[in-house]
Amino acid sequence: MLDRLPLRRATALILLASSALASDPANDFSLLARDIERLESHLESSSQSAVNIGYLLRSSYGTSGDDLYEPAPGQDLGGFRMQDASLWFQGYVGGYEVFLRADASDATDWPPIGGGQPGVVNMRDAWARAPLAEGVNLYFGNFRCPVVNSGMLDEGKLLMIDRTRIGQFFDVYQAGAAVVADIDAFHIKLAAQNGGDGAADELGLVARAEYKVGEGAKQREGALGAEGFDATIGLGYFEDGGMGNEFDAFIADAYATYDQFSLHAEVVDMGGDLAAMTVGNAGGESATPYTATLGFRIDERFEVALRYQDLDDTNDTTQIGGGFNYYVAGHAAKWQVNVSQYDNASDDGLLIQVGLSLGSAFPNGAP
Repeated sequence: MLDRLPLRRATALILLASSALASDPANDFSLLARDIERLESHLESSSQSAVNIGYLLRSSYGTSGDDLYEPAPGQDLGGFRMQDASLWFQGYVGGYEVFLRADASDATDWPPIGGGQPGVVNMRDAWARAPLAEGVNLYFGNFRCPVVNSGMLDEGKLLMIDRTRIGQFFDVYQAGAAVVADIDAFHIKLAAQNGGDGAADELGLVARAEYKVGEGAKQREGALGAEGFDATIGLGYFEDGGMGNEFDAFIADAYATYDQFSLHAEVVDMGGDLAAMTVGNAGGESATPYTATLGFRIDERFEVALRYQDLDDTNDTTQIGGGFNYYVAGHAAKWQVNVSQYDNASDDGLLIQVGLSLGSAFPNGAP
């Protein structure tokens, strides 16, 4: 997004200065200072009523062997897939921030070869942020379940084409309210959302705390733009008693970058009801899925990654994959190539994906 405010300010100041120098300096320099002060005040107030507009378009082509995808046994698969087609708006009124994001495609199939066709536009983000105190804000509206970092990441800043499977489990949007606080190196979230039973009286509850080392490393996957050592370590808890079930999970995750290197690891300890819904475990068997992603930034144009995922399901599902990114304009415009081996007790196969990502899901600085 282009920031027009500094350009407008500089142009106006040059014009005011030229006008003052053309007349009597003794009489006009004090007036010039007054006019500059008034102009800057006007520009700052008008910028708070401006609307920022952005977009995200992510699509990929994937191909796999005949053993990988059960709906078409004995047939090699290949096709295009839309991960995201989003448009967002950000505005300010009375010191409150308003954010709206609509998306017309959402590819979450597992293995990641099907789904993701553009269709009905869904309003995912629709929230307002109100300041409560210094470093404390209230979010009110519709937003993503804020319990695991991989589920909250900007889709335009992923190191590989798809989120981790754990991130996809909690990539769920619901109406609710959240209090978010930044206290020194700590970032704390407390949220209550409608949960799986919608407007029934049971709410989904989230508590999450993060500790930031240095500048923190949660704003994107990989090490693009990283310098020195930064890290974000998070702990989260989730529960939802709706629909006659007891969904609950404890989460631990960590992002770290050291110059050209990056590491992202996460683990979820989920109860039997949540494990049945997410990884397909039956009989009330709990699950502890985990993922680990290593990255190496070759330079500002190229980055490689290696990811391992274990769902800890009754089918022993794992996926190991490698990724290669070519940054045309950082994360705002990039090509991605992923090669993954998918395995479980009944299926296995090689998956190859080539994707293009343009734009971002949030303006810079949005949560």
